[in-house]
Amino acid sequence: MYTSEASTPMAGVFTVFIALDQPDLPLASGRILCGYLQEAVPFSGLSELLLKIDGLCDTFNLPQSVLTHRQFYPDSPIAQAPTPATARKPIPRQTPQQLAAQFGRGPVFGLQILYRQHASWQGHLWSARREQTPTIAFRSALELLHLLHDALSLRE
Repeated sequence: MYTSEASTPMAGVFTVFIALDQPDLPLASGRILCGYLQEAVPFSGLSELLLKIDGLCDTFNLPQSVLTHRQFYPDSPIAQAPTPATARKPIPRQTPQQLAAQFGRGPVFGLQILYRQHASWQGHLWSARREQTPTIAFRSALELLHLLHDALSLRE
């Protein structure tokens, strides 16, 4: 069930839903649903999930990053994150009801990124399927990864 907690946008906050089509570890895969995009963003594995969400945050400059990305090789083909002047303006393209209709049958988590500080994320995670599920604050992307891994492990 869609929770209204994330339907109220806050300035600088980025909210996505993680719809898992294949929730079994270690290769959990699914789609990232974002109200600013017409299409879902597929991912395969939790590390790719984090990288793609970080790319979406860079695309919309939400929340604004306090650091620039570094590259292992100076001539790396990986594009640099957009600057605030080149970032896409976040225009809502889907309503919360349209997002909820794309959840599918697997587990769905709501993810709200409040800050991108200290080369990591801080925010909240909750299950979008259960009404009585608590919202859990996380202090880093690594802690978020542990929370997702723990939630998926409990399913088995």
